[in-house]
Amino acid sequence: MKKTDTKIKAKTNSKQAEKKTAGAKLGAFLESRGKIVSILLLVISVGLLSYVIVSKVTENSVAKKLGELDAIKFELIDNTTAPSEDDWIKKFDKAKEALAPYADKGGIVGVRANLMLGDIFASLEQYNDAVAYYKAAADKNKNSYTYSLANTQQAVCYEQLKDFSKAADCYKAASEDKNNRLRYHAMLNYARVLEQQGNVEAAKEAYQKLVDEDSSNAYAMIAKTRLLSYEIKEAK
Repeated sequence: MKKTDTKIKAKTNSKQAEKKTAGAKLGAFLESRGKIVSILLLVISVGLLSYVIVSKVTENSVAKKLGELDAIKFELIDNTTAPSEDDWIKKFDKAKEALAPYADKGGIVGVRANLMLGDIFASLEQYNDAVAYYKAAADKNKNSYTYSLANTQQAVCYEQLKDFSKAADCYKAASEDKNNRLRYHAMLNYARVLEQQGNVEAAKEAYQKLVDEDSSNAYAMIAKTRLLSYEIKEAK
């Protein structure tokens, strides 16, 4: 046998011996710490299972609470008995009391409860209280369609209170919300309130922005009419 072949064979045998030694060491390590490894795997599995269970329980809890809110709403709007004005007040008071524990909740439950309370106080023409609940609903989730809804409802209440500056701020927030399906409506209302304040140049800008964004929608048509009226006035 050539010396070169002998060296290659010896090198190969050395590598195989190293692999066997490494394998033996790993086997010995796992064997000696088998219980620890098993416990770690068990902990990980239990942790994952607990996460799934907690998620499911949370999901079921939210669904349950939303169902309870729906029951409160149904009882409030049920008109089968043709309630008098006094009966309506009693219904509102009962609903307010029932909704109060949910108003401090987080997530969609808290949002829904605050929106419902805002609607109740707005119906009673208690607009300052209504604004507080609508604001709470908006603050609880700024990444949902409910954010623009809550801001729009706030704006309506502020208009009733003749606070057009705050109404404009709320309509502006609703108009800038990409989740708002009625964004063009909010843009029009924002321009309208600016106009109502006498802030003509800002109103014209807001109307023009609506037209530029989508000139074919119904709200843009109204905006065009308002811009045309200003052109006619300025031409005289």
